Amino acid sequence: MRFMVMHKNDPNTEAGNPPPMEVVKQMGAFIGDYAKSGRFIDGAGLGASKTRTRLVFRGGQATTTHGPYRGERELPAATLVLKVSTRDEAIGWAERYGKILGDGEIELGKVNEPWDIGLMPAPENPRCRCWSSRRPTRTRRAAAAARRRRRRSPASRPR
Repeated sequence: MRFMVMHKNDPNTEAGNPPPMEVVKQMGAFIGDYAKSGRFIDGAGLGASKTRTRLVFRGGQATTTHGPYRGERELPAATLVLKVSTRDEAIGWAERYGKILGDGEIELGKVNEPWDIGLMPAPENPRCRCWSSRRPTRTRRAAAAARRRRRRSPASRPR
């Protein structure tokens, strides 16, 4: 089973302030422990609401609104996706996560798998599937050289 853990913005994160270094160190150790167990799938932090865009759909039309938004304590600040065997195990990890963050609110939810919505029968022992769009890192010099080559290529020149 996969569970997503989300913690909500607080006035500090909504102001765009970085977390205290002690929280960063503790969170690094927490995620490191979970990654070593092979159960950490993904995690990411979100910027303050002033950096976000909300799309609302009504009657086939989309309305786009750029942040900041009110109700900062209702907005997710970060997510973790964990592979666990039971909801209780997920709650245990979420409790550890919350103790590192201090005062605030965490929401925990099971990630729907294809068999949860009737697209296929549940496998006997489901494997976690995760994809990454991260590219391998390159040195700055190699990246700059690649940009120069693209600029010089005949295909990139206007006709």
